[in-house]
Amino acid sequence: MAGEIIPLGEDVTGWKLGERVCSNFAIDHLFGDVTKEINAKLVRIPECINYEEAATLPCAALTGYSTLIGTNSLKAGDAIVVQSNRRGLELRSPARRRLRRAGHRHIVNCQTVSDWDAEVLQITKGRGVDHVIEVGGPQTLLKSVNCVRYGGTIYTIGSS
Repeated sequence: MAGEIIPLGEDVTGWKLGERVCSNFAIDHLFGDVTKEINAKLVRIPECINYEEAATLPCAALTGYSTLIGTNSLKAGDAIVVQSNRRGLELRSPARRRLRRAGHRHIVNCQTVSDWDAEVLQITKGRGVDHVIEVGGPQTLLKSVNCVRYGGTIYTIGSS
């Protein structure tokens, strides 16, 4: 969910009319049972993303982020493959430009490059990547295995 604040109650603080917001999963929850109040949280949408992109943040982006700070944490210089099989996350020109500005040197569109695993291996000079966020399931798992380095990690998300 993403939208704009249009009414404000008199007891509301920290928000202004017209602010762009999206829902977020329990940002105040540290342990124990989740309450209705903990679940009802909003966060501001960064100016660089639209409502469609913001609506995916609590699930897709934060799940991906959480995987990379787990057991085999992301380190400076690590190579990562982040798959996308959702229409809203395709690498259209504006998204590609944002990735480049963020410092990503190599962008392989898994939607249009059928042998993306081979391209990843070529980019890494045969070494493979340190991390793969795998969301394609049976259609892409073998490609993920093919392009991860020895000792690297594949995180499967949403596969059954």
